[in-house]
This record gives sequence, structure tokens and C-alpha cells, in this order.
Amino acid sequence: MRSTNIRRREFIAAALAVAAGRGLAGPPERILLAAARGTDTAGSARSAIDALGGIGSFVAPGQQVMILPNPQGRQRGASTSPELVEEVVRLCLKAQAAKVRVCSIHSGSRWKGTGIDDAALRAGAEFWRPASASDWRTVEVKGARRQKEVRVVAPVLESDVVINMPVAKQHGSTRFTGTLKNLMGVNDGNAGWHQGTAYLVDSIVDLASAVKAHLCVVDCTEMLAENGPFGPGRTVKPNTVVAGIDPVAVDAYACTLLGMQAADVSTIAQAAERGLGTVRIEEAAGGGAVKKFRASD
Repeated sequence: MRSTNIRRREFIAAALAVAAGRGLAGPPERILLAAARGTDTAGSARSAIDALGGIGSFVAPGQQVMILPNPQGRQRGASTSPELVEEVVRLCLKAQAAKVRVCSIHSGSRWKGTGIDDAALRAGAEFWRPASASDWRTVEVKGARRQKEVRVVAPVLESDVVINMPVAKQHGSTRFTGTLKNLMGVNDGNAGWHQGTAYLVDSIVDLASAVKAHLCVVDCTEMLAENGPFGPGRTVKPNTVVAGIDPVAVDAYACTLLGMQAADVSTIAQAAERGLGTVRIEEAAGGGAVKKFRASD
């Protein structure tokens, strides 16, 4: 990833400092994620991101931003809300990002009926998909269990800021899909990963150890509770947007909105075991319309 005006450790520190309250005595409160609930999806996105310090804690003027949604067709609860994507694009451009690209490896059929592509363009983003060999990069995976290297789209490595924007939902193979599994949207050769659940989970966590987002904004407004990832199926409506800097913590919280526990979702449990984040979260003091969560240890 290119050198930036705000390095990863710096903007994380900034977000934590703001969430804790600047100038207060004692160590900063480690806020990992925030969840905002309401029927105004765009407003919930702003509230959740503001709880982490605001979009300016992540996006600086002149930077290039990549947004990774989850386009999985038109069934309810299967794809990231276009309203949510549109709002995050607008926030990035308001923070004076030089360019915002909404990216994924998925073909046109996956986007059809989602409204995500139209929303991205309407908000001022570029809609990007890989078109040639020059659009890919190969990355070594340290400590890999299955994938010693991955071939991913160039923007995920070369953008200043990467924002992972899945819809959280039930998944037939991995039980739950959120930020960790959504990274498959930047990877080439996903079909070869479907060699059983254990192989798929190991591969997803290998990818997550090599490719990291700076911010996760998760659509938990309407979620497939069965027959995921494509549906159709029964949905639930938590009307919640979750934003966070720790993808494991974010998924650990989001899966509870489907009645699951992180310990029972292999991708989350293994990612925590391999040091990619924590599942040990607790609600921070405060309350109100936005819940904030910190590490419990």
C-alpha cells in the first residue's frame, strides 16, 4: 500500500482518541466498533462512523479510496444497501478524497438489480471491475494454512484507504458472512476455494491476514437469516449499521444480530486465534442511540 499522509496506526490512534474524549485523564478507551440503529440508513452510517472519530479520522484530503460492497443479486438481504454505499461515498468526497472507487471482482449479473452501481455513480464514485492482467497483484501470505499467495485486485493494495462494506447474513458453507468473507470480493480464483468448509475457512482467513481494510461499515439493516448468501429466504431487520476498525470484533458483534455467537462461526474464531482481531468486546459506558464497544481485556 502506498505511503499516505495518515498512516494506519495514526488514524486508528486518532479514532480511539476521539472516541475516548481528547484531553481526559487516563488511557484512551479502546473503541473498536460502533452500532447505530434506526430506519434512516444514511443517518445510521454517519452516527456509527462519527462514534469512531468521523470520516476525517480515516480519509484525508487528496487520498484515493476503495469501497468494497457485496453485490449478490436482487434478493432481499443478499446485497449491501445502495443507500449505505451512496452515503459512505458522499462522506469520503466531503472529506475531500481525490477519488472514490467502488470495486469488486463480481460480474455484471451479480450487480444487476442491486442498485449499488447506480448509487455509487450518483454519489460521485467510479464503478470499477478488473478488465485486464494489469489490474491484478500477487501477494504472499505469511503463515498461510492453504493459500501461500493470493491474486487480488490492484486497488485494494494501492488505494490510500480501503473501506470494507459487506451485508452481514447467513451463509450455507461458513454459517455467517461479514467483513472477513467479503474480502473474497477482491480475490481471483475463489471457485477453487470451495473444497469443503475447512478449506474455505482457512483460505478466507489466509486472505484476511494479507489484505486489510482501514474501516469496515457493515449493512445489518436487513439480513438473510437462511439460504444465504444469495437467497431468497427469511430475513430479519435489525435496522443497524455497524462501523469498526477491527474486522473480527465487527463480525463478532454482527453475527449476534442473527442469533449466532462468534465462537460458533469458524471464520471469526480462527481469525481471532491467528491474531487478526479480538472477539472479546463489551459495551462501553454511555449509551444513547449509538452503542460503542471496546476490547474487554
